[in-house]
Amino acid sequence: MDLFRVDLKSEIHLRFLLSSCSNLEWLGLCECYNLENITIENPFCQKLKYLNVSLCQQLKKLVLHNTSLETLEYKGREIELVFDAPRLTTFYSPVSDTSACHKKLWPILKLPTVLPQMETLILECSCFMGEVMKNRLSALTFPWLRHLEVIKVATVRQDLGWVAIILKTCPVLRRLDLHLRTYFCCTEDEVSESDWPEKFSHEDLKEVVITVRGHSSEIEIAIYLMRVAPALQKMIIEPTAKICSF
Repeated sequence: MDLFRVDLKSEIHLRFLLSSCSNLEWLGLCECYNLENITIENPFCQKLKYLNVSLCQQLKKLVLHNTSLETLEYKGREIELVFDAPRLTTFYSPVSDTSACHKKLWPILKLPTVLPQMETLILECSCFMGEVMKNRLSALTFPWLRHLEVIKVATVRQDLGWVAIILKTCPVLRRLDLHLRTYFCCTEDEVSESDWPEKFSHEDLKEVVITVRGHSSEIEIAIYLMRVAPALQKMIIEPTAKICSF
């Protein structure tokens, strides 16, 4: 069930609606309003597997007490997250420019606490997130994360440092997908390997998929991953249209 730009009146009205949807497996709330709290809890929605909450501007709190939910997508402002959902292992969220500018890195910094069992994380990051990741992620650990997918935009070149930090915070990561979008001038400055992050070994990474435009900094990331992942079994580099600005 997808609700788009629906006036839900209040949380009580949403609960009443969900009480009649005992077999619901998919729920999407997009740009819905007059809703400050969303609570998904037993005995409602006992078969719900997928929840998508997007751009509900008045939302302040998301509470999940559910034993069937497996995937959550969230897009919007910073809110309070309260999770008691043991099967919730997949999370997707874009990280906005605003969060980057204020160095909150929300919701990433909250996830090891509210969702420690997370196995799959999909992030969409802005141009400025590389530096923020290097400064803030180093103190975190995602103990069970096995699949990480990052959509990362850069204006000039990709920063290799945030890739190294991500690997260190995900010790059992097995698959890494990087969708790199680099907008650059035709003249490129290559970075010496002496400027690369300190070398370490990630023993669990087995598969890497990189989507690139062909910028030298993107190729550096591929080379770096091959060197730090001795158990790597497969790397796929998928080219996309190369864009130059004059």
